[in-house]
Amino acid sequence: MTSSPPPKETSGASGTSGLRRGEACTNCRHRKIRCDGVKPICGPCSQSTTGRWQECDFVPYSRTATRVLKEQIQSLEAHIEELQAAKSSADTSARGQQSASQGISLVPVGGRDSPQPSQRVWLTAFFERAHDLHFFLDIPRFRQSFQTRSPAPLPALLDVIYLWGARLSSDTAAQAYESSLLPRSRQSIAMASTAPDTLLHTMQARLLYGQYCYAIGKNVEGCYHITGAWSLALGTGLHRITQVNPTRSEDRERVNAFWHTADLACLWSCADGAPMPVSCTRDMTVLTPWPGAPPTPSIEGRGTIGDFFAGHEDAGVGSLALLSKAALLLHRCTSFRVDTTGDALANEGIDMQVQTLDEVITALGQRLPPLPEEAGPLRAALLTHTTLRVAVIQLHTPLSDLNPSSRRQRAVAARAVARMASEANIARLGYLNPLMAVFWAAACHALIDELVLLRGTNPAEDVREWLGALGALEEAMKIFAPRCPIFESKLAIVRQVRVAVGI
Repeated sequence: MTSSPPPKETSGASGTSGLRRGEACTNCRHRKIRCDGVKPICGPCSQSTTGRWQECDFVPYSRTATRVLKEQIQSLEAHIEELQAAKSSADTSARGQQSASQGISLVPVGGRDSPQPSQRVWLTAFFERAHDLHFFLDIPRFRQSFQTRSPAPLPALLDVIYLWGARLSSDTAAQAYESSLLPRSRQSIAMASTAPDTLLHTMQARLLYGQYCYAIGKNVEGCYHITGAWSLALGTGLHRITQVNPTRSEDRERVNAFWHTADLACLWSCADGAPMPVSCTRDMTVLTPWPGAPPTPSIEGRGTIGDFFAGHEDAGVGSLALLSKAALLLHRCTSFRVDTTGDALANEGIDMQVQTLDEVITALGQRLPPLPEEAGPLRAALLTHTTLRVAVIQLHTPLSDLNPSSRRQRAVAARAVARMASEANIARLGYLNPLMAVFWAAACHALIDELVLLRGTNPAEDVREWLGALGALEEAMKIFAPRCPIFESKLAIVRQVRVAVGI
């Protein structure tokens, strides 16, 4: 005798008479059935025969990931549609002219033809920078798929790889296709499938395209696609991975997919000043282990991120894990800066919050290895080190006018950012993450504030030292300004501020 399924609610909100509206788990609310509220897994979810509903999550109704993400994405979609409508006819014409004049036919996914010469140049240029672009798929396995076509790369992902390859290539002929590859990539991503067997490829395509949009100054479009990738990561439970076989590339890809997406969502949220639809440092419990680290039981149910902020040691010491921790700290410190204004500065708990975050930042700083010499690892390490210093700047900015110690820590962190940019010989790096423009500008503003305070009260040698740090960052932004509009715009703002305050 089979048991009958739980009766459906007619009101649309699930819950028994003992549960208030909105207290049911997200699965039961989605299925519109009664939830018994038992934690950590309620009755209906534990009885799931397919396994689809066995990950039970109790999120307050007013702050569910679906609800918040839907509002954010609807707003962004409306804006993107306006942008695309204005350019669609021009893009179609440009693509037709480019294809006719250049005579290129992109290799269809699943076809037997080998990539044409320009495509091989694009692929080479892209994979030289793949790690810097947060490419989380297993690269040898992915490149093998070009020969075997089993499984075939997702068309949208292939298009964005070509787009980035054209942008990064030093070959003038290969670069010429960038303008025609852009609308092609935009269109293919809009049609990309989110089926389980193509999900990671779709997420990867969105992350790459979002970064491309930020690099060319299309911030709204960039935010839309990175937010979309973040919603896919949460909607498919990548934040709740508890079983990982380190020998399986599929398992490693899923773990890396979550952390790369979380990093970009955190970092660009801080850079844009726009809140994450669902914050991984506040709104949810992350069970996925640090990349490269084995799964370990969470201490007191805090999860991977909660344990980190509580100061517990872990095995997350790889380059991606360290960047993820720095990104989370920057996000938490930026949120603290936004929340700590006016009367909030007098809150008795403020000093304790600052001290706690300072301790976590210090502990992580001690685990960061020195900057390497080789260009590839240097680009990654420079982003991590700079992110952590900017977290200090964000944390101490609200208190810098009231607390001399906070002002000093903020200024010292900014000078450390400048010293790294100066000593790393960044001109040889070729490509640098556009986020660095935002971080260098934040350090510049902190240095300008310090110079305003030092002017007229300190020896000229001290002032020259701080001026030298500011000049080093301006020179660094100047190097990358010709190829990346965000560096140019941030440099222009810094120079305007300097003129305004007479520095």
